[in-house]
Amino acid sequence: TTQPLPHTTMLPLVVATSAFVAGRWAVEQRKESLPAGPQLFKFAWFVSIAAVEWSLLRDAAWLPSCLGGGSGSDSSSLHTATISSIHNSNSNSSNISNSTGSSADLLWQPADAPELSVFYQVELAYHLHSMIFALLLGAKLEMHVHHLATLVLIAASDLTGFRRIGAVVFLLHDIPDIVGYAVKAAMQVNHIPALLASYVALLFTWAYFRLYLLGWLILDVRDYLQAHKPLRTLFLVLLSLLWLLHVYWYVLFLLMAVKFSSHGKVHDMSETRTVIASTTGRQASNNNNNNNNKYENNSASVRAASGESGDNDDVVEEVKGKSKSS
Repeated sequence: TTQPLPHTTMLPLVVATSAFVAGRWAVEQRKESLPAGPQLFKFAWFVSIAAVEWSLLRDAAWLPSCLGGGSGSDSSSLHTATISSIHNSNSNSSNISNSTGSSADLLWQPADAPELSVFYQVELAYHLHSMIFALLLGAKLEMHVHHLATLVLIAASDLTGFRRIGAVVFLLHDIPDIVGYAVKAAMQVNHIPALLASYVALLFTWAYFRLYLLGWLILDVRDYLQAHKPLRTLFLVLLSLLWLLHVYWYVLFLLMAVKFSSHGKVHDMSETRTVIASTTGRQASNNNNNNNNKYENNSASVRAASGESGDNDDVVEEVKGKSKSS
């Protein structure tokens, strides 16, 4: 059985949550003068946290080689090094305690990993702030499901000592979010070349990290955590839920391309207005809310977890429905 890990202080969580809420509030207040402000706020966060993750993980013996792990990784193959050396093993053991100390075993071994403690609290703070603003801005149901699943995964992996695999899940989600918010920012300022370049990058990074690698990771949760059945069930259900949301949002991304190729426009649907990025250089606003709410609700999400992560309070350009353009 996994034992809860002691936290010497919750100060990083409190300070980081306060900073995120204050910063986001300030950005939202200035949205009229800086329409891309919220997207740039999140873009800066994901660039920064991805750099921190890489500095923390790049020399770790348990980091899979497909994510840039060094000599400690067993193989350059995702199937063996990342998330599944057990699939190629002759051993039928289901207990992690029988591990031989390979990098894949270390990845799944419950451990204190104190070097990840503050990092985990800061990630939790970001996703907690995302949940708060999703509630304030009236996000759609799938966003609330996403945020709740992410927060539970972060807390569960932190308290039970699975911070290493949690850090990998953060990485799988945070990298696509960098380009996801580049797409959002480019749309807000109607910069078509930047929008197209970041959109193509989003399709590749989302498919590789959030669909392909996360899919293999879910299979390994099934295999590696057989000795921790309640935790295994929780991780399987929530990670699978996030994966299905990622598939749904990826379909929306593809529909965006169809809409753009047909009409030369990509629609950003919000609760209070519709922003249209167009090859004609025009943007249109359609007020739908009589209460003069300053905040926009993004209609769907470009990211997730974590975890363990990620979450992700991200937003995706939804092409469903009709928009008015001037």
